[in-house]
Amino acid sequence: VRRVPVARIGHPGSDGQAASGTGGPTPGPATLGHRGTSRSATGSPRAAGYYGHGKKIGRKRPGSPLSHEGTPIKTSVALPVDVIIIAAMDSEIAPFLQRAASVGVPVPMGNAVHRSGVLNGRKALFVRGGIGLVNASGAATSALLATAGNAAPLVVSVGSAGGLGPNVRVGDVVVGTDAINADADARALGYELGQVPGMPASYPVPLALRAASIEGIPVQRRAGTVHHGLLVSTYAFVGHERAELIKERFAGVLAADMESSAIAQICHAHEAPFLAIRGISDLCGPASETDFITHVDDAAERSAEIAVSVVGTWCAAREDRTDAVPVPARPADDGGPLTGVPGRRTSAGRADGPS
Repeated sequence: VRRVPVARIGHPGSDGQAASGTGGPTPGPATLGHRGTSRSATGSPRAAGYYGHGKKIGRKRPGSPLSHEGTPIKTSVALPVDVIIIAAMDSEIAPFLQRAASVGVPVPMGNAVHRSGVLNGRKALFVRGGIGLVNASGAATSALLATAGNAAPLVVSVGSAGGLGPNVRVGDVVVGTDAINADADARALGYELGQVPGMPASYPVPLALRAASIEGIPVQRRAGTVHHGLLVSTYAFVGHERAELIKERFAGVLAADMESSAIAQICHAHEAPFLAIRGISDLCGPASETDFITHVDDAAERSAEIAVSVVGTWCAAREDRTDAVPVPARPADDGGPLTGVPGRRTSAGRADGPS
């Protein structure tokens, strides 16, 4: 991997300008290539505003709903929230902001940006968290702490992903009913491949949430375009060689992204229900980078379409169950199987040490 003499790179939501190692500006919007190679907009096949492994930088437009230019940093307080929507990029959170009945001012929280709002009558917190596992962890933590003191909200990881399943196509949606960190490997210490030491081997969703993720799919999208199953996360943009290795190591995997397993891990620690709903932008093949750039916005739109519907179904089911059976704020963690009570999961599979 070639190291690029770049002093700073704009984060999603910035103008994408990069400074050279000498402190001078790099002409034009800069990008980082697939292997870390710096290329300008005029010398790259990618569109301006992309960086990392094809990830898109949102451009600030003064006065636009996606801009936080001029907004003072604020301290987030406990908010009554039904759902937290987390996306890595501005372009992936945008479809949710467009669907929202109201959206509050953007509040920077570390590297994330929070916006409160109302989505289909539900109180929501929209979070642009940044790309990668660490950014995703920070975004999920800040969001859950911002809602501390309330019943744990549903957390949904949205946006794009690369398809890996044999029947998954560009334009489809994968609902991750289980999540694994494909980069975790502590097998030398007795853990399973993909298992972070001291954490579960994977993060299956509660049975009631899985049911809602099926019932909530719009009728017109049920004809084989929405898939339920394993989603893995990795720090590397998944191309053909990496895809073959992941499919060999993780049987039945349907898609790969760069954030969901980290968010799932944080939700497990905070006892919050979690679900990943990702639109497929590419098939992790030889043309994956080009396909990603071409289809990422459409993938984000399809992710939003399914996620909004599933969230409505889940929230309605949770209200029905809450009315019928009192649910304690923090049920005892007995280490049993997945609970059917929406909003909580017991620690099935938790490993405090090598098994």
